[in-house]
Amino acid sequence: ELKEHSLLVSLYPNFVKYNQGTKDINLILEMQNTFSDYIRKNKVDAKKLKGTINNYFKILNLIEFVIELEAKYSDALFLDYLRKFNIEYNHIYKPTDIIDDVEIYFDNKIGIVAPLDYVTKPVKTSKVSEPDGEDGNKFKYNILKVIEKRNNEEEAIAEMIKDFEAKIDTFFDYIKTDDLGKRLVAKITDDGTAFSQDEIYSDFSKIYRKYIIINKDLGEFFKRETKDSLTQLCDDFERTLRDNDIIDGLELPKQPKPPKK
Repeated sequence: ELKEHSLLVSLYPNFVKYNQGTKDINLILEMQNTFSDYIRKNKVDAKKLKGTINNYFKILNLIEFVIELEAKYSDALFLDYLRKFNIEYNHIYKPTDIIDDVEIYFDNKIGIVAPLDYVTKPVKTSKVSEPDGEDGNKFKYNILKVIEKRNNEEEAIAEMIKDFEAKIDTFFDYIKTDDLGKRLVAKITDDGTAFSQDEIYSDFSKIYRKYIIINKDLGEFFKRETKDSLTQLCDDFERTLRDNDIIDGLELPKQPKPPKK
């Protein structure tokens, strides 16, 4: 059933090609963007597919270290491809309180049999508010306040925040030079209501994924913190555009008008 799914038929061959030596990042970008579009536009089917994937990994968890499996049932690339879909789904629709079977499977690859009962994750109850009042101007970007609170136990958090801000500056500058980024800026600065916030978030995430792939030296801290707060990062980018009013030297492509109903 999984191998006959449209996402496997259309994208898996390129995923194999990429991992076997053809290091063309466009193959991975196409896969991630297609995953994202499918998940957002086909909520019911995407949820069903994730359930099927989780069920498959649950079976592997239960039997892989008990009986000998034919290699085709635990092919590393096939499983990694399914995991990529699962990760993308969890980025868009964040899981609530349980670890899913895909995570358990990859955590237990050393041979530890996963417990049958789900393990609950601690639920964070603190809510980070928008900067205001006495510390409202402490950070250039709102996302930095979120990151500081999330990592307040780190001794070097001040230096990490400073480095993080510089990387955000560079990323935001890159967006204004990228073709898709210019279209995103045009959508954000459009005075009408032709473009929804979901569409803006989706375009922003596509640019972000491309940027992460082509810039290998960003560090795990930056990638981890931004992946968990992409909408906040996008909101900060929108705010910088609106605060500046006019974007110097940026030629914005004209957006096609939506068809009349």
